[in-house]
Amino acid sequence: MLERTSTSRRSALGRVLRSVVVSAISFAIAHSKKATPLLPLEPSQIKLDRVPLPRNACAFAFANGNAQNLSAAVERCHQEKVTLHGPISVLIALALAEAKRRSQGEGERGPIRMAVDVDYNLRGAVEPLLNRNEHVGLLIGIGTIKEFSEQGLELSGNFWDAARAAKAQTDATRTSLAFDLTMAVADNGLDTPEKNVRLFGNAEGGVISDVNILNIGRYPFPLEHTCMIDSEGSTAAQHRRSVKVQEVHLVNSMPSVAPSMAAYFIATTRMHYAIAHKFETELGCQMMQLVVATIESIGTIDAEETVGQGSHRVFDNFNAEAGRQ
Repeated sequence: MLERTSTSRRSALGRVLRSVVVSAISFAIAHSKKATPLLPLEPSQIKLDRVPLPRNACAFAFANGNAQNLSAAVERCHQEKVTLHGPISVLIALALAEAKRRSQGEGERGPIRMAVDVDYNLRGAVEPLLNRNEHVGLLIGIGTIKEFSEQGLELSGNFWDAARAAKAQTDATRTSLAFDLTMAVADNGLDTPEKNVRLFGNAEGGVISDVNILNIGRYPFPLEHTCMIDSEGSTAAQHRRSVKVQEVHLVNSMPSVAPSMAAYFIATTRMHYAIAHKFETELGCQMMQLVVATIESIGTIDAEETVGQGSHRVFDNFNAEAGRQ
């Protein structure tokens, strides 16, 4: 446990944990006054204009991918010299835009603009301070893909160029001095409940962005475990039993100040999906279906396809598949 760490290790760990917590607060400050939800929220979501902040409800949805699709996606990303995070960022934005088109009856004519946030897995920075066998958890910092909210995702641009740009911007944010500076400024500014209302009061339904993306990557632990089981009718005799992990889903409840939707990805032999959202049930289920359809298609996107071409093909296939069910 933490009590068994040395004083210096405990102090260093405390600084990292404090930075992680404050990064979430600072990110909320940066977005709360300019976030207008892209998609309609569930009616019970309310404006944050009181102290203490109320608890806003959220719902969850889960799904599993296909092993062949994951292998194809990894191979395609290797060919395009980008990790899965790049195309995932682009495709999540396209899924949200498609949901908006379906709900409002018209598609995007220009660049797709939305607030897309990214969680940074900081466990690697803390790992040397922890006993890996004793501490299981997720430690994150939060940033944003500014290009999606400012310039927008250009439909006429090459898909893989957009994926590489999204990944590059994510990496640049993680290593920039501004990442830590924002956290320090936020920590000095949130010292009274009244300031919370002033900072978050304009966030419609508590929404600070359209989507938050957390891609853990490959599940880092063994998928098969051996345990000793008592034989039937006897507590003295035991035999070995193999237990295999078939699904892994990562999800977290959303606080009052949060994105409209949080999308979580983790891979074993296939991709496992989870979303937390503030939409009505039907829209939330539709978003889960769109997310799965887009991410599972990564391996089929050609080198020369534009963002718009890839989007139309993926959603045409999705509609055709839905029509057969």
